[in-house]
Amino acid sequence: MLDAEKLAFSLQRAVDWLFLSLDTILSNRIKKLSIAFVVHNRCFIKISLDGHLA
Repeated sequence: MLDAEKLAFSLQRAVDWLFLSLDTILSNRIKKLSIAFVVHNRCFIKISLDGHLA
């Protein structure tokens, strides 16, 4: 491989790794946020239903 090809290959690997890391971090954060959102909504719905039944 030429030096330019090696550089391009290394750069591609680095970019792939960066995107993979970002993807993992973001998906974990989104999962936590969506879980918190679902839990919050369930509590909120339960409270409003209890309020209507009372």
